[in-house]
Amino acid sequence: MVATDCDIESNTRRYVLRPNRSISWRGITLLLGSILALYLMMGMAFAMVGLWLILPFAGLEFMALWYCFYLSFRQTEHCQVITIDGDSVKVESGRRRPEITEQFQRSWAQVRLAKSTHRWYPSRLTIRSHGREVEVGKFLSEEERIELAAELRREIAPLPALVAI
Repeated sequence: MVATDCDIESNTRRYVLRPNRSISWRGITLLLGSILALYLMMGMAFAMVGLWLILPFAGLEFMALWYCFYLSFRQTEHCQVITIDGDSVKVESGRRRPEITEQFQRSWAQVRLAKSTHRWYPSRLTIRSHGREVEVGKFLSEEERIELAAELRREIAPLPALVAI
């Protein structure tokens, strides 16, 4: 998901990139709570018949399921912010705060969308300059990545030189 913010006064454009999140943490908690209730009911039914050993294994299975949901949700908290202002392009990446920051000079920065050699691999969108590059939008869909590349190329394009008369 790409959100764009433009400040005309300071001539700053900001792109906020986030993965698609189809469920909130509260929704995950409700889902896991209902699964836990189902596990407990089934485990108790088996325990009443004498198969009590199912309860600890159901607990282990639930813990593994919870951990997988947790890791999946944690991945959706990743965020990238691309800020283009004046003569700089800044890319910040992180979860709750910027953990990695890369800054490029706008006049030298290049936006590159590299197609994969295999059909089933997604393309790579990078911003590069002077031997450094940073991949942006790894979690975006292919259409969003292509659209973002076109928009970034328009924004980062070198400003026309002023001709003295």
